[in-house]
Amino acid sequence: MSSGNVRQDNFEPNSFVRKATKGKMSEDSAENLTVKKRPKPNSKSEDSKPSKTGKTTEVETDPAVLQRRQKQIDYGKNTVGYHNYIKEVPIETRGKEDPKTPDKYTKYSRRSWDAQIKLWRIKLHKYDPNATSKTEDVESIKCEYDYESD
Repeated sequence: MSSGNVRQDNFEPNSFVRKATKGKMSEDSAENLTVKKRPKPNSKSEDSKPSKTGKTTEVETDPAVLQRRQKQIDYGKNTVGYHNYIKEVPIETRGKEDPKTPDKYTKYSRRSWDAQIKLWRIKLHKYDPNATSKTEDVESIKCEYDYESD
């Protein structure tokens, strides 16, 4: 039942000999193998600036991207919620959970930037007039469905 494609002439199940396309490896060299890590490319570039944490961050220089980001920021700052926020919460008393305008000059992927804008706008909704919390909205939706099923 031997197939013509399978070589069985020098097979030893517990040997450390490896056959490779460029030659054979002896048992001695197999024991002294070390794993070499690939060096990481240098991420520093001339378009970087030091941040508060001491790390360097890349700066966005594409004018189309900067213009698009500024437009999104302007939409957020032109809301009633944003104006209420800057009146109610002085800069000195703002905490970690308060809305913070994303930095348009830091290099982000488009998906990351869109997520930051979305979270910023959601946090600004807390300061909208007649704002309700999301849990109240969810509860009212659940109640509506409960009444419909009866």
